[in-house]
Amino acid sequence: MKDLLFHDEEKQKKFEEGIKATFIILEDALKELQNQGVQGLNCEKLKGGKFVDAFENFHKEQQAKSNITKPMLFDKYLELYGYKSEQIAKLEDDYNRRIGVVYSFYGINDAFYKSCKALSGYQSKLKQFFNKAPRLISYSVFDFLTVRGNTCQIEVSKELFTLYATNDKQLNVMGKVKSYVQLAKELDIEYKDVLKPIEKYLDHKIDPLIGVNKRGLSHDMKQINFDYNKILTIE
Repeated sequence: MKDLLFHDEEKQKKFEEGIKATFIILEDALKELQNQGVQGLNCEKLKGGKFVDAFENFHKEQQAKSNITKPMLFDKYLELYGYKSEQIAKLEDDYNRRIGVVYSFYGINDAFYKSCKALSGYQSKLKQFFNKAPRLISYSVFDFLTVRGNTCQIEVSKELFTLYATNDKQLNVMGKVKSYVQLAKELDIEYKDVLKPIEKYLDHKIDPLIGVNKRGLSHDMKQINFDYNKILTIE
Protein backbone atom coordinates (compact mmCIF):
# COMPACT_ATOMS: atom_id res chain seq x y z
CA MET A 1 0.00 0.00 0.00
CA LYS A 2 1.33 3.45 -0.97
CA ASP A 3 1.79 6.03 1.78
CA LEU A 4 -0.15 9.20 0.99
CA LEU A 5 1.63 12.52 1.42
CA PHE A 6 -0.81 14.99 -0.11
CA HIS A 7 -3.83 15.21 -2.40
CA ASP A 8 -4.06 18.64 -4.05
CA GLU A 9 -7.83 19.01 -4.05
CA GLU A 10 -7.70 22.67 -5.10
CA LYS A 11 -5.58 21.94 -8.17
CA GLN A 12 -7.82 19.02 -9.13
CA LYS A 13 -10.91 21.21 -8.78
CA LYS A 14 -9.40 23.86 -11.09
CA PHE A 15 -8.51 21.16 -13.61
CA GLU A 16 -12.07 19.82 -13.55
CA GLU A 17 -13.41 23.36 -14.01
CA GLY A 18 -11.22 23.65 -17.12
CA ILE A 19 -12.67 20.42 -18.49
CA LYS A 20 -16.20 21.63 -17.70
CA ALA A 21 -15.47 24.84 -19.63
CA THR A 22 -15.14 22.72 -22.78
CA PHE A 23 -18.67 21.38 -22.28
CA ILE A 24 -19.99 24.89 -21.62
CA ILE A 25 -18.77 25.89 -25.09
CA LEU A 26 -20.78 22.98 -26.47
CA GLU A 27 -23.86 24.27 -24.66
CA ASP A 28 -23.23 27.79 -26.00
CA ALA A 29 -22.82 26.44 -29.53
CA LEU A 30 -26.07 24.48 -29.32
CA LYS A 31 -27.90 27.58 -28.09
CA GLU A 32 -26.46 29.73 -30.86
CA LEU A 33 -27.34 27.15 -33.51
CA GLN A 34 -30.89 27.12 -32.22
CA ASN A 35 -30.94 30.93 -32.33
CA GLN A 36 -29.91 30.64 -35.97
CA GLY A 37 -32.81 28.35 -36.79
CA VAL A 38 -31.05 24.98 -36.56
CA GLN A 39 -33.10 22.15 -35.06
CA GLY A 40 -32.64 18.51 -34.13
CA LEU A 41 -29.23 18.74 -32.47
CA ASN A 42 -27.87 18.18 -28.98
CA CYS A 43 -24.47 18.55 -27.34
CA GLU A 44 -23.55 14.93 -27.97
CA LYS A 45 -24.11 15.32 -31.72
CA LEU A 46 -21.91 18.43 -31.71
CA LYS A 47 -18.99 17.02 -29.70
CA GLY A 48 -16.98 16.42 -32.89
CA GLY A 49 -16.62 20.20 -33.17
CA LYS A 50 -18.12 20.80 -36.62
CA PHE A 51 -20.56 23.53 -35.63
CA VAL A 52 -20.43 25.48 -38.90
CA ASP A 53 -21.00 22.29 -40.91
CA ALA A 54 -24.05 21.55 -38.78
CA PHE A 55 -25.34 25.07 -39.47
CA GLU A 56 -24.76 24.87 -43.22
CA ASN A 57 -26.01 21.30 -43.69
CA PHE A 58 -29.27 22.03 -41.89
CA HIS A 59 -30.01 25.21 -43.83
CA LYS A 60 -29.03 23.71 -47.18
CA GLU A 61 -31.55 20.95 -46.54
CA GLN A 62 -34.20 23.51 -45.64
CA GLN A 63 -33.39 25.58 -48.71
CA ALA A 64 -33.73 22.55 -50.98
CA LYS A 65 -37.24 21.81 -49.71
CA SER A 66 -38.74 24.90 -51.36
CA ASN A 67 -38.93 25.52 -55.10
CA ILE A 68 -38.77 29.22 -54.32
CA THR A 69 -35.53 29.14 -52.34
CA LYS A 70 -33.88 26.19 -54.08
CA PRO A 71 -32.44 28.21 -57.02
CA MET A 72 -31.02 30.90 -54.71
CA LEU A 73 -27.37 31.26 -53.82
CA PHE A 74 -26.86 29.86 -50.32
CA ASP A 75 -25.53 33.16 -48.97
CA LYS A 76 -28.63 34.95 -50.28
CA TYR A 77 -30.85 32.35 -48.68
CA LEU A 78 -29.20 32.94 -45.31
CA GLU A 79 -29.43 36.69 -45.78
CA LEU A 80 -33.13 36.41 -46.59
CA TYR A 81 -33.87 34.74 -43.28
CA GLY A 82 -31.27 36.66 -41.27
CA TYR A 83 -29.18 33.62 -40.37
CA LYS A 84 -25.50 34.19 -39.56
CA SER A 85 -22.66 31.81 -38.70
CA GLU A 86 -19.99 34.22 -37.38
CA GLN A 87 -20.59 33.47 -33.69
CA ILE A 88 -20.89 29.78 -34.43
CA ALA A 89 -17.51 29.84 -36.17
CA LYS A 90 -15.93 31.61 -33.18
CA LEU A 91 -17.32 29.01 -30.78
CA GLU A 92 -16.08 26.26 -33.07
CA ASP A 93 -12.54 27.69 -33.00
CA ASP A 94 -12.59 27.99 -29.21
CA TYR A 95 -13.96 24.48 -28.77
CA ASN A 96 -11.57 22.80 -31.20
CA ARG A 97 -8.64 24.56 -29.59
CA ARG A 98 -9.69 23.10 -26.23
CA ILE A 99 -10.29 19.56 -27.44
CA GLY A 100 -6.93 19.67 -29.20
CA VAL A 101 -5.06 20.15 -25.93
CA VAL A 102 -2.95 17.20 -24.79
CA TYR A 103 -2.83 16.73 -21.02
CA SER A 104 0.30 14.95 -19.81
CA PHE A 105 0.80 13.39 -16.38
CA TYR A 106 3.55 11.27 -14.94
CA GLY A 107 2.37 7.85 -13.80
CA ILE A 108 2.92 8.75 -10.12
CA ASN A 109 3.89 11.90 -8.20
CA ASP A 110 3.17 14.08 -11.22
CA ALA A 111 3.60 17.46 -9.50
CA PHE A 112 6.97 16.43 -8.07
CA TYR A 113 8.47 15.27 -11.35
CA LYS A 114 7.17 18.34 -13.19
CA SER A 115 8.82 20.49 -10.53
CA CYS A 116 12.06 18.54 -10.97
CA LYS A 117 11.90 19.10 -14.72
CA ALA A 118 11.30 22.84 -14.34
CA LEU A 119 14.14 23.32 -11.84
CA SER A 120 16.62 20.68 -12.99
CA GLY A 121 18.62 23.30 -14.89
CA TYR A 122 19.33 25.09 -11.63
CA GLN A 123 19.63 22.20 -9.18
CA SER A 124 21.66 19.18 -10.21
CA LYS A 125 20.08 17.02 -7.50
CA LEU A 126 16.63 17.55 -9.01
CA LYS A 127 17.97 16.52 -12.41
CA GLN A 128 18.92 13.18 -10.87
CA PHE A 129 15.35 12.69 -9.65
CA PHE A 130 13.91 13.77 -12.99
CA ASN A 131 16.05 11.19 -14.77
CA LYS A 132 14.20 8.56 -12.72
CA ALA A 133 10.75 9.92 -13.58
CA PRO A 134 8.08 7.39 -14.60
CA ARG A 135 6.55 7.34 -18.05
CA LEU A 136 4.62 10.42 -19.12
CA ILE A 137 1.03 9.53 -20.05
CA SER A 138 -0.97 11.67 -22.47
CA TYR A 139 -4.72 12.30 -22.23
CA SER A 140 -7.31 14.14 -24.30
CA VAL A 141 -10.24 16.07 -22.89
CA PHE A 142 -12.53 13.12 -23.66
CA ASP A 143 -10.55 10.91 -21.31
CA PHE A 144 -12.12 13.06 -18.59
CA LEU A 145 -15.33 14.28 -20.21
CA THR A 146 -18.27 12.14 -21.31
CA VAL A 147 -21.12 13.83 -23.20
CA ARG A 148 -24.54 12.19 -23.41
CA GLY A 149 -27.42 14.12 -24.91
CA ASN A 150 -27.22 17.57 -23.32
CA THR A 151 -25.50 16.47 -20.12
CA CYS A 152 -21.92 15.72 -19.22
CA GLN A 153 -20.00 13.64 -16.72
CA ILE A 154 -16.52 14.60 -15.60
CA GLU A 155 -14.26 11.95 -14.10
CA VAL A 156 -10.72 12.86 -13.08
CA SER A 157 -8.67 10.40 -11.05
CA LYS A 158 -7.37 11.89 -7.81
CA GLU A 159 -4.16 9.92 -8.47
CA LEU A 160 -3.16 12.60 -10.99
CA PHE A 161 -3.05 15.16 -8.19
CA THR A 162 -1.71 12.99 -5.37
CA LEU A 163 1.81 12.65 -3.98
CA TYR A 164 3.06 9.49 -2.31
CA ALA A 165 6.13 8.86 -0.18
CA THR A 166 8.84 6.90 -1.96
CA ASN A 167 10.63 5.67 1.17
CA ASP A 168 10.15 5.36 4.94
CA LYS A 169 12.72 8.06 5.71
CA GLN A 170 10.41 10.72 4.26
CA LEU A 171 7.59 9.63 6.57
CA ASN A 172 9.97 9.48 9.54
CA VAL A 173 11.19 13.04 8.93
CA MET A 174 7.62 14.33 8.77
CA GLY A 175 6.77 12.47 11.96
CA LYS A 176 9.79 13.94 13.73
CA VAL A 177 8.91 17.46 12.58
CA LYS A 178 5.40 17.05 13.99
CA SER A 179 6.76 15.71 17.29
CA TYR A 180 9.32 18.52 17.46
CA VAL A 181 6.65 21.18 16.97
CA GLN A 182 4.40 19.59 19.58
CA LEU A 183 7.24 19.46 22.11
CA ALA A 184 8.21 23.06 21.35
CA LYS A 185 4.63 24.15 22.07
CA GLU A 186 4.67 22.34 25.40
CA LEU A 187 7.99 23.94 26.31
CA ASP A 188 6.75 27.37 25.20
CA ILE A 189 9.66 27.92 22.82
CA GLU A 190 9.44 31.05 20.67
CA TYR A 191 8.01 30.69 17.18
CA LYS A 192 11.09 31.94 15.33
CA ASP A 193 13.32 29.50 17.19
CA VAL A 194 10.98 26.63 16.39
CA LEU A 195 10.72 27.50 12.71
CA LYS A 196 14.38 27.88 11.82
CA PRO A 197 15.55 24.23 12.13
CA ILE A 198 12.58 22.81 10.19
CA GLU A 199 12.02 25.53 7.60
CA LYS A 200 13.87 23.51 4.93
CA TYR A 201 11.06 20.94 5.04
CA LEU A 202 8.20 23.45 4.91
CA ASP A 203 6.34 25.41 2.26
CA HIS A 204 7.44 28.70 3.80
CA LYS A 205 7.79 31.81 1.63
CA ILE A 206 7.50 35.32 3.05
CA ASP A 207 8.29 38.18 0.66
CA PRO A 208 6.28 41.41 1.15
CA LEU A 209 7.84 42.95 -1.97
CA ILE A 210 6.06 40.48 -4.27
CA GLY A 211 3.08 39.85 -1.99
CA VAL A 212 3.99 36.28 -0.99
CA ASN A 213 2.89 35.23 2.47
CA LYS A 214 2.95 31.45 2.78
CA ARG A 215 3.71 30.18 6.25
CA GLY A 216 5.09 26.71 6.64
CA LEU A 217 4.20 26.86 10.31
CA SER A 218 1.27 28.85 11.65
CA HIS A 219 2.01 31.30 14.49
CA ASP A 220 0.02 29.19 16.94
CA MET A 221 2.04 26.16 15.73
CA LYS A 222 -1.14 24.19 15.14
CA GLN A 223 -0.71 23.90 11.37
CA ILE A 224 2.34 22.53 9.57
CA ASN A 225 2.51 22.98 5.79
CA PHE A 226 5.12 20.67 4.35
CA ASP A 227 6.82 21.31 1.03
CA TYR A 228 6.19 17.86 -0.39
CA ASN A 229 8.54 18.41 -3.30
CA LYS A 230 11.32 18.88 -0.75
CA ILE A 231 10.14 15.91 1.29
CA LEU A 232 10.31 13.68 -1.80
CA THR A 233 14.01 14.50 -2.25
CA ILE A 234 14.84 12.85 1.08
CA GLU A 235 16.65 9.56 0.45
